[in-house]
Amino acid sequence: GDSWSAAEISTAALLDHHRAFVLGAKSGGKGIIQDTIPLDSNSMLHLTIARWLSPNGHWIHKQGIQPEMALNDNPDTAADEVIEAAMSLSYTKSASLVMGR
Repeated sequence: GDSWSAAEISTAALLDHHRAFVLGAKSGGKGIIQDTIPLDSNSMLHLTIARWLSPNGHWIHKQGIQPEMALNDNPDTAADEVIEAAMSLSYTKSASLVMGR
């Protein structure tokens, strides 16, 4: 998937609180926080310093978030099929729509 990190944190929180219906492609699955520490003028250290969990304690690292409705946009068409599906669902679903693409 093309959605990672902060987008996954937001989506996971919305899902855990039953505030979203997710459609699109599975997210990338980055459930860690990293930092870069400069060592000298020619090198640096890239460290994993934490992992994040959803409000319900789910860790999505290397798994991603699976949408409730799997859809992919066809790059050969002018239309965006995922957005069109979200627009049609917005009239029938009471939850907010979050597009995981």
